[in-house]
Formats: sequence, C-alpha cells, structure tokens
Amino acid sequence: MDIWINRISALKRKKNQSDRTDPNDESEKMYQEILNGSCLPETIINKYMELITKFSPNTLYAFNTNFFTALSDHGYSRIHRWTKNVDIFSKERLFIPIYIKPKRMWSLINVNFQDRSIRYYDSVGSGYRGGMRYQKLILKYLKLEYLMRKQKFFCTTRWKYINVNNLHYGFKFWDSGIFVCLVAHHFARNTSKDAKLTITSKSVGSQENVKEKLILQLKKNSLKILQKI
Repeated sequence: MDIWINRISALKRKKNQSDRTDPNDESEKMYQEILNGSCLPETIINKYMELITKFSPNTLYAFNTNFFTALSDHGYSRIHRWTKNVDIFSKERLFIPIYIKPKRMWSLINVNFQDRSIRYYDSVGSGYRGGMRYQKLILKYLKLEYLMRKQKFFCTTRWKYINVNNLHYGFKFWDSGIFVCLVAHHFARNTSKDAKLTITSKSVGSQENVKEKLILQLKKNSLKILQKI
C-alpha cells in the first residue's frame, strides 16, 4: 500500500511541476534551437509579423502565415472576416508571408499603396513566373476586400506587379523564413522611401548575425531596439 501511495504522490508532484512550467522556457528553448541552426518555425514568423504591425500600426499591416494559404485554398469567403476590424486601405504597406509547399520555402508579398505596386520576394530569386500567380491573387483579394468594406470598386489603374529576382546571390543560401523577416523589417523601417530592396547579404552581415538580432527583437517585443538588422 505504501508503495502505491508513494507512486501516486510522485505522479502528482510531477504533474504539478509540469503545470507550473513557464511558457518563456519553451520560447527560450525554441530560440536556442534557432541559434543552433534550426530553421525559423512558423510560430516565430507570425510573432515577427506582429512586431512589424506593432512598429507602425497606422502605416503597416502584416498578415499571419495562415492568411495566404486560406485565401489560396478556399477563396475570399474563408478570410473576409479576418480584417473586419482593420482598414487595410488606410495603410501604406501590407506584408503577406507565403509558404510554397513544393519548394518548402517562404516568400513575401509587399503591397505598396503609395506607388501602387505588388512586389514578390523570395531568397532564391525564382523569376517572374514564380510570383505572378500570387500577386494576381492578392490584387483580386484587394478588389473584393474594397468592395466589401467600402461598397465601391477598387481602381486597379497603374497598379503593377514586380517580381524581385535580382537579389544578392548570398541570400540564396539563407533560411527563407529569416529572409522574409529581414525584408519585412527593411521596408517597415523605410516606408517613406521607394520600394527598392537596397540590402545585400554582405551589408547586413551573416545569417547568424541577423538571426541573433531578430531573436533579440522578439525577446524585447519591439523592432525599435535596433535601427537596422
């Protein structure tokens, strides 16, 4: 009987210890795994997109990673409620991360309302065809969203698609999730300038260096602690 009582007591202690586990411990473990070479998980990319929006909520809005998948797989009806409390047309830029399953890589759509452009970025510079389908779908989304929220037609005159496929060669060997966060960070810091991506893998330092700074931003819950990545 004493043996069973001791076992039950031990199990209760173990359960109580697990119930008191600090969620920050799990985050710290994830950060350490990333620093040790693991790819950026989807949860971290989503946290970083939240920081992008938080950095300048009046001018920027970053969607989470599920948005484009839901839009692409199920259409506008699946996501029309996602922005019911956000007027995306009052922003200067939108950032939309996209996961490309066949290539197992992340890419980024940057919608610039100032110059009426939809730009597509991926770390390998996959060429114009790679981004065109995604850009067209986003423009279609903007037209439907505008009609839904404003009860008016969205003018697409002079809107242009730009697929950025002349990136610095060094980015090709980066974790694509890190690259997407880096590009979003760059344009969050440069909303008043044109949409050219002026950074190179040499100018920002090594991928490991960028990774360390990105994690520091996540820990501090702010992009403001660093002027640039």
